[in-house]
Amino acid sequence: MREQKLRSVIFFTLIIFFTLPSPSRGEWKFSDFFTEWGAPLTEKKVTPYLYTGASITTILVGFRDQIVEPFQKNISDRKPLGDYLAKFGYTMGNMVPNALYMGLMYGHYGFTKNRKSFDRAILMLKSSAYSGLTTHVLKQIIDQKRPNKGRSTSSFPSGHATCAFSFASIIGMEHEWYWGVGAYTMATIVAISRMNDNAHYLHDVVFGSTIGLTYGLSLYYQSQNKIPPSSVFYPIKTQDGLGLGYAMDF
Repeated sequence: MREQKLRSVIFFTLIIFFTLPSPSRGEWKFSDFFTEWGAPLTEKKVTPYLYTGASITTILVGFRDQIVEPFQKNISDRKPLGDYLAKFGYTMGNMVPNALYMGLMYGHYGFTKNRKSFDRAILMLKSSAYSGLTTHVLKQIIDQKRPNKGRSTSSFPSGHATCAFSFASIIGMEHEWYWGVGAYTMATIVAISRMNDNAHYLHDVVFGSTIGLTYGLSLYYQSQNKIPPSSVFYPIKTQDGLGLGYAMDF
C-alpha cells in the first residue's frame, strides 16, 4: 500500500511538469492532456498493438483456471529468474531507468542547448506519467488481489511492466536498434520478474506491458506530427520590383 501511494505521488507530480515549455514545440496546453492521454486509442499506427494486447488479456482472463493459474503456480514455484534477476527486474520496474534517462537528456540539454535532448526528456516524462496514471486508475477500478494472497488488491495491471515498456518503447524509437533491443530485453525481464515473485498474474503483465508500449509509441508518433519545419517568408528585391522569398529549416 505504501509503494502504491508513493507511485501515485510520483505520477501526479510528473504530470505537473508537463507545463514545461519545449524549445522546439512551444508550451504545453491543458487541452493537450486529453489528446495525449487518449493517444493509444487514436493513433492509427498503434491501435493494432493495443487491440492485440487487450485481446490476449481477455482470452487469458477467460481461461484463468485452465491457463493463468497453472502457469502462475509453475513459474512462482520454479523461479526461473532466481534472486538476482528478480531483484534487478523489481528495481528497473520502479521507474529507475525512466528517471535516469530524463535526467541525462535534460542535463545534456542544459550543457549543449540541444533541443532534441529536451524533447526526448519530455517525451519520456509523458510516456511514463500517462501510462502510469492509466495503470493506477485501472488498479483502483478493477481491485484484483495478487496471486500471493496478500492484502493488496492492486494486481491488475502490472505497474512495473507498464513503466518498463513505456521506457523501452521510447528508447526503441529515439535511438539505434541495439539500444532498443537492450531496453526491450530489460522490460521483458521486469515483466517476468513480477510473476517470478508471485506478485502478478500473466494477464496483469501482458496488459501492463501493452499500456506502456502503446503510450510510448503513440506519444512518439504524436510528437513527430506536431513538429513542422521552421519556415519564413521574406521580401526580396528583383529586377522587376519586390518579390517574396521563402526559406525552410528542416
